[in-house]
Amino acid sequence: MSTGATRRPTIGAVVVTMNDRPEDFPRAMASLLAQEEVDLDIVVIGNGCVPEQVPEGVRTIDLPENVGIPEGRNIGAADAKGEYLIFLDDDALLPAPDTLARPVAEFRKDPHLAP
Repeated sequence: MSTGATRRPTIGAVVVTMNDRPEDFPRAMASLLAQEEVDLDIVVIGNGCVPEQVPEGVRTIDLPENVGIPEGRNIGAADAKGEYLIFLDDDALLPAPDTLARPVAEFRKDPHLAP
């Protein structure tokens, strides 16, 4: 029996950092954590470092050497959990609290958009 409630989408989010953007990284993380109507599983990859300024509750993976952005993202993607996956640069901002919820709503309306 359906309760009429729609399950919230889950999104795995991967952020790769080298701790070289101490002003941008906290803003990027804040914009990610501000997302509404989705459940996030965030993984921060320390690409040749131990990630700094990581918000509480966010998982990290410390890589002993810089493996490059693509491989860092691959490592994070293998660990992040969710129906959908996003890669957010450590100097990027999600412009609104519904930035992730809007495309997910479109994917759910038309499954052919994201096979």
